[in-house]
Amino acid sequence: MKKLISLMLCIAVAFTFSFYAADGVYAASSGTKATKGVYWFDPHEVGMDLTDTFIYNDELLKGDSSKYNKKLATMSFELAVASISSEREPKTAAGYKKKSRNLKAFLKDNGFVGFETNKYYKEKMTTTSMGAACAHKKIVDNGKTYTLLAIVPRSAGYEAEWGGNFVMGASGDHAGFKNGRTIVLDHAKQYVKKHGIKGNIKVWTAGYSRGAGVTNQVGAALLTEPKKALGNSIKLARKDVYCYTFGTPNSAASRTGEFGDPKSDKFKYIHNSWEGYDIVTAAPPQSYGFDRYGTNKGYASAARKARMLKFLKMTNTQVYDLYMNGGDPDGFSPKTIDIVKLITERKFALTDDPNSYLPKTQKGFMEMMSDSIGAAADYDRQKYRDEYQDAFEDFGGYLFSHMESAGKLTEGLKDSGYAAPLAAFMYISYMTDRYSTTEFGTEDDIAEIRKAIEMLHDVIDEMEAAGEEVPDELKEQLADLESALESASTWGAIKDIAWAITGTLYSQAMKAGLQNAAADQDTIDKLTTVKAGKAMSRVLAFLLLYDKKQTDKVISFEHVYQQMKHFATFMGNAGSFMRPHNNEIILSWLKAQDSTYNDVRKENAAQKKGYRRVFVKAPSGATVTGTVTKGGKTVAKFKNGKITSRKDKWVGITTCDNGNWLRLPINAKYKVKMNVSKDTKLTIKVKEYSIYDNKIVRTVTKDSKYKWTKLPVDKKEDVTLVVNAVKKGSKGYSLPSKAKYYIIKKVPSNAKPVLLAKAKCKGKTAAKISWNKIKNAKRYVLYFSNCNLEKAPAKYKTLGASKLSYTVKGLEKGKAYKFYVVAQKKKNGKYVNIATAHTGHFVTGNLGQDGRTNPKSLTLNKTKITLKEGKSFAIKAKITKVLPGKKLLSIDHVATLRYKTNDKTTATVSSKGKIKAVGKGTCRIYVQAANGIAKSIKVTVK
Repeated sequence: MKKLISLMLCIAVAFTFSFYAADGVYAASSGTKATKGVYWFDPHEVGMDLTDTFIYNDELLKGDSSKYNKKLATMSFELAVASISSEREPKTAAGYKKKSRNLKAFLKDNGFVGFETNKYYKEKMTTTSMGAACAHKKIVDNGKTYTLLAIVPRSAGYEAEWGGNFVMGASGDHAGFKNGRTIVLDHAKQYVKKHGIKGNIKVWTAGYSRGAGVTNQVGAALLTEPKKALGNSIKLARKDVYCYTFGTPNSAASRTGEFGDPKSDKFKYIHNSWEGYDIVTAAPPQSYGFDRYGTNKGYASAARKARMLKFLKMTNTQVYDLYMNGGDPDGFSPKTIDIVKLITERKFALTDDPNSYLPKTQKGFMEMMSDSIGAAADYDRQKYRDEYQDAFEDFGGYLFSHMESAGKLTEGLKDSGYAAPLAAFMYISYMTDRYSTTEFGTEDDIAEIRKAIEMLHDVIDEMEAAGEEVPDELKEQLADLESALESASTWGAIKDIAWAITGTLYSQAMKAGLQNAAADQDTIDKLTTVKAGKAMSRVLAFLLLYDKKQTDKVISFEHVYQQMKHFATFMGNAGSFMRPHNNEIILSWLKAQDSTYNDVRKENAAQKKGYRRVFVKAPSGATVTGTVTKGGKTVAKFKNGKITSRKDKWVGITTCDNGNWLRLPINAKYKVKMNVSKDTKLTIKVKEYSIYDNKIVRTVTKDSKYKWTKLPVDKKEDVTLVVNAVKKGSKGYSLPSKAKYYIIKKVPSNAKPVLLAKAKCKGKTAAKISWNKIKNAKRYVLYFSNCNLEKAPAKYKTLGASKLSYTVKGLEKGKAYKFYVVAQKKKNGKYVNIATAHTGHFVTGNLGQDGRTNPKSLTLNKTKITLKEGKSFAIKAKITKVLPGKKLLSIDHVATLRYKTNDKTTATVSSKGKIKAVGKGTCRIYVQAANGIAKSIKVTVK
């Protein structure tokens, strides 16, 4: 019996310390306006920051906040986990100053400015500290301008701050969370004053785990006393408080909270998301009279579980594996011990126990564990504060500050020699306490206590033989217990002595563990006092042994075996007790219910590295519109710094650095084409932003041709910014890069299509009429007749869009003919003209009856010219004849040379060939001889 108790309880005690240690291993399609990006957060089990995709939208923070918004819930949780102290920074003075780097990047990336933290976010944590951060931005809701103020408590990576979870206080709201609330709102109030924030504001606040308890208090204060919380300069309506908490512990006193009944309608703007099977949400115990301000909502759903697991696997494969292998709370079942293996093979094997007296769900088991903590202090908060609070605050603060030493702590405790008797006396103490009456116990009860005493004597003898020091108080306590048994003392007397021995054993075992973990002497002394030993060992015993419904009150082998079912259930399901609280799992559940993330895939290497910010600003009164193209295809359109449409959600607008910035991924080439509503000057910048470093690593404001600051732009001009891709090297993408960014300026052409038709003789009785292709033409119509003044050419032939010539045959020798061609497209079911050629004239056989010949070729004095607005240029043209020595075909109703411009807004041309520059841009002037042969001049006007 002695060995059975020793083995089981030693395993359970050691496991429980490891279990507590595991609690802190984690340092803790949506429309065109949303920003899609990547942020860093500190995960569970990995030990180094990971990345995740966020989709932020200002629209989420508009309207009545009393309605739970699934999309805002996801975004708020991402805000909370971004606030976790970054593991990329060491635990040094310099490192603590940067622990908020992930939150700073997250808020800045979503357009918030003025990021500031309080002093506690910049220095080593204590059990009374609380990290807090603020940032703000302007937002317009229903035509009214607000300052959106983000108030963010630190939500994991607390180190010693976690000890504040145990500071419940004797009455009222949870003292530790109240203290956090005071610190957070003090920082927020100072921030509002410093930044001159006044008038209408909105507040966005979110927290996770301990941060959720603090946020719950912050939300209650803002809804009840906004001016007291933030100052008289602000106006904050309840509907403008957006408060979301996750994995939320109880923070308010039931029915008598500091701000009123937690279930009051005024707190409906606080949305608490948690599940009853999460061990953190079971504390502090409701049996002490605790609750939460606001509404409560679960996030898990059997219907969405498959989707949740996809997101979890994408987010953190290690946590996914842990969840699938013992971490799923849906797999909870009561356990029992394989007693045969325990006795014959000394193996602690567990098996399912469908007939167990224990709850059949993890939620029920968590409620029982929560009640056990309440029972340990007789459901008396005053007693808890006086006898237990300091010990748990100190131990919690130490444990979360030294997670790397948790293994050595447990190892030292197990090897101390005190672990086995501690386990036995925890059991004896619990049983005499839990089931005692004023009468003395049975002979069997006394026999079990004597076995525990015998075990402890053996341990003392072994330790003294090995030269190890055994505390005198332990020997004295043991003698007192033996004396009490001999004198048939009441259970009360025996119980008190047993608990005293248990406390001493705990302190000695913990001292060995702390020494093995290299704790300093001051820490050892503080965590192993008599008071700490009594408090910690008692609560630990109740946590491991408590069962409110158990009726067997005998200290016997049968009862031990029954009680071991509690141990077995505790240890067999322990992987799922803390697992549901992992931030990756909560995040995945939230994404599973959020349609915004329907198209999300794991971010690629380029997206994790960073992106380019493109800033375009015009003076007041000028409108800037633009398109973003990739590979010749339009992926987005914008106007005055706002996206109006897009096809690629990684392209977006980031409102930061006091302006609207177009954000472009680094692994593709983009062209940003801009137009202005009036002549103006643009300021253009490209900044390379490193996600990892949380800063701009390169800024470009000019190229070899243009300075981009106050760049003159005519309303007729197109300004195209070319943003070349960052090349991937042998070590992946590197920022800053050497990618080239440059501007192309040109005036878009208003040119109309010009159709040119010409004739070329084929023998003496035929002619080939040919013409140039016109964009969007569906057919061409050829008009043809002999040359006379009485009538125009008649419709002769209709040809398809691919036909660009036609040969007319059977003509009279040496006779003059005329022709023209019309290009047509279909509109509303009818063909309409889109271009008409000049009427051309020719004589068959290249020699007329009057001895005249056709033009053969044409040369011009210039093929391209550049003019300033208002200037002129005279075209000089020379015609070469088909038959030299003959006179040129002359038609008295057609000029020898004809001129035409394709853009009259750029340049005009007279009937005598004089070009006049009208406006900036480029165009072509066409010169044609009578039979349609032509040349052109490219005209650029500056």
